[in-house]
Amino acid sequence: MLLGGRMLKNVQNVNSWQVATTLLLREGNATTVYFQIMDVEQASDINDEQGLRYMPAAGSTMTITISSINSANVITRIATQPFPLDTSIWQFSILATDKIAQGNLTFTLTELGVAKTGVISRAIALQSLNPSLC
Repeated sequence: MLLGGRMLKNVQNVNSWQVATTLLLREGNATTVYFQIMDVEQASDINDEQGLRYMPAAGSTMTITISSINSANVITRIATQPFPLDTSIWQFSILATDKIAQGNLTFTLTELGVAKTGVISRAIALQSLNPSLC
C-alpha cells in the first residue's frame, strides 16, 4: 500500500465536495483544509492517477505537515475526520497567522498502532499579499 491523496474544495458535507488539483489559499486568511486519503497503488486503470479511497480503521489518528525552506514556517497540525460515514476524508485548520509555503502536504496516519506516511504532491498553492514577491 502506498498512501497519497487528493485535495477537496467547496466541501459542504460527506456527499457534496469537489476535487481540487491544487488547493489555492490566500496568505493571511484562516481556512479549513479538506483532503481525502487514497491508496495510490490501487488505481483502477492507467488513466486513474488517484487510486481508491482509503478508509482507515476506527480510532486512527493523523498528523499533517506543510514544509517550508524556512524551518520557522513549517506547519504541523492534527487532522480530524469530519464525516463519520466516510473516514477517508480529513480536515485541519490554517490560521490567519500561519506563514505557510506552497507545495506538498505530508501526513502520518497511525492506524492500529502502525504509523503510515503519505504525500499529496502539489497540494497547496499560495497567493501572497506581498507585492514584492513574484
